Amino acid sequence: MLTKSGGVEAKLEALQSKLEAMHADIKKIVPHGVSFLNEDNSVTRSTPVQSFTNGAAVMEMPTIPIGRGSRLNAASPAAEASPNTTPSSFFLPVISGGGSPKRVGFQEKGHGAETTNSLNTRRKADAARQKLQEFVKPMILSPGEENVAELRSAPCAWLLSIALACSYVSGESITIEDILRQNRLGLHYVSFPSVTLAELFDVTNEFLTDHPKLREMRVHCEVATFDSETVEELGEMMGTGERLPIMTLSQFRKDLSNCDPHSICVLNFDPYLIEQHEIRMRLNYMELNETDYPMETIVPRWPAKNQGTFGLILNFSPALHTVTVGTPILLENGRIVIQEHTVPVQVLYKALCVKDNYCNRSRGFVRVFISDQPVETVPSIFPLNVLDGSLTGGLLTTALDTSISPHILGLSIMHHLVANVLLDDTERRRQNATNFCDVMLRGIPVTLVCQQLGLGIATIVGGSNKASVPSAFSWYRVLLKKLKIEDAIALGIVMVERRGGAEDGPVNISDDTFMRHIELAVESGSVMLMGFDVNVALNVKVDNRPEPCHFAIVIGMDQERGIVRLADVNVKKYRKTWHLPVTRLYSAVIGYGYIVAAKSRKTIEKLNATGFEQSVLSEARYALPPTQRLLRFEYPKKIMLLRSSRMRLLVWDLKRMWRVL
Repeated sequence: MLTKSGGVEAKLEALQSKLEAMHADIKKIVPHGVSFLNEDNSVTRSTPVQSFTNGAAVMEMPTIPIGRGSRLNAASPAAEASPNTTPSSFFLPVISGGGSPKRVGFQEKGHGAETTNSLNTRRKADAARQKLQEFVKPMILSPGEENVAELRSAPCAWLLSIALACSYVSGESITIEDILRQNRLGLHYVSFPSVTLAELFDVTNEFLTDHPKLREMRVHCEVATFDSETVEELGEMMGTGERLPIMTLSQFRKDLSNCDPHSICVLNFDPYLIEQHEIRMRLNYMELNETDYPMETIVPRWPAKNQGTFGLILNFSPALHTVTVGTPILLENGRIVIQEHTVPVQVLYKALCVKDNYCNRSRGFVRVFISDQPVETVPSIFPLNVLDGSLTGGLLTTALDTSISPHILGLSIMHHLVANVLLDDTERRRQNATNFCDVMLRGIPVTLVCQQLGLGIATIVGGSNKASVPSAFSWYRVLLKKLKIEDAIALGIVMVERRGGAEDGPVNISDDTFMRHIELAVESGSVMLMGFDVNVALNVKVDNRPEPCHFAIVIGMDQERGIVRLADVNVKKYRKTWHLPVTRLYSAVIGYGYIVAAKSRKTIEKLNATGFEQSVLSEARYALPPTQRLLRFEYPKKIMLLRSSRMRLLVWDLKRMWRVL
């Protein structure tokens, strides 16, 4: 025991000597004073005392107890602060007393600085929350005001939400007319009760990009989905303007807590779950207070299967775990009001996870914010107003239904780019002068492709698979011949496959060759239609089919960052353009392939695609399906009669029968 106690005493003496040496170093570094952290978390500062020796001022440091003696008197400094000295608060070391010796550190890295930063952050958040409350206060409906004169012909909560979000963030007065005018949207868009999350982001992003004042203020937006199943481990890169998917309730709560207080989120959610929660709470309240509030029948507004609605996140309470959502409503007198719904976080999370029945994708939100950091986008080799068909003033990509097969949509957009970009002026004028069915077809030529190829309805809506890539190549050759432009356009195909069609093994096209093909298409301005596995490309499982084939047009590539920009053929289900790493795109294209249309045959020869072309054209399964005989719905020409004995079938011509009669 004596030996152990002696060893402990020796260790304590060594520790005290180290503390004394440390204290001496602190006095050299900080000659103006120290601060003490007391038991009640209050900071007491000690300052040096001025004394005059031989007429010169000498700074004397107060006695500071250290080591074991500091347990008794470290909480009370030995000397009081002189009123003539003002020590800096940023360089005062803090010595914690009141018990045991604790760590000595500078205040800017200690408890005081963290507390100050948290207080400043809390003040900024409170100020931003107060600003938002003042912004929406004139529009909030009172609790008793439920039945309002809603403008039934304009149930455009999504347009109202975009306008309110942009107005709050920028401080400018933005109306739905500004959005329609800036984005060149038809007036009939105000009658759309709902759009998909992809359309919501595209409309918001285009408005913020094209509006002069908002672009100067650097107002941006980003989209977040609630897809819960991923293909591979999530990385840091999802694409420009797209956040990582929110997969858990805790992550959603964390995002709400860490959200920039000066930003605002436009939600696309299922209102049925929100309404059912409010009905349950109201029934429970009336049941507990039967004397004051008699039971009444509550008629729900939203069915279980609905198109969804839109709203703004007005408040989030971390203590109560509740979120306040405001749904904008346009009244008959033109006034905009907001109906508040305060629900638990888990209820809103479930409402955001419900998939949209139209596009079979989960809902989410679009966040509008101000950021000085520029958005890094890959430049497009084709004008965006040519891609979506708005420049030609005809059928837009936003009007194409999701039920049309992706490879038919891809062929239509590919031919649209070929006719407007690759053809020369003479050939383009000849194509525009050709009328089909006595109608001048403009915009995305989906009708032209289906009519010229004689596609049946089962083929048009039959979906796409791995065989759709070579089929699209074979069909497009037929279309070019029918339009008599097969000599003006060079066409090639590359099939990216594993040896023997196995699920794992070497690939016939390496990643370097794949990247060179994309660079060739971008540099030459060629049209590259690519088929790929959409689940792998998005890194999120959005298609449950065995062969989740999708199509997109390659419109740009950043070689330094290894990012490819694609123009999607189905803008209702996915965004108009999206970015992804070239490595992920290479993994997604394995088992599929891509078609390249170029001006020069030399560009196609650089692909070394002759073998693929011969293989595709040699197989009959990739040819056009047999044309079905058109059914004419007129009066019947033939009638069938049954003889009772022999059950013989006699066919009489109706005209002859009428003559006999």
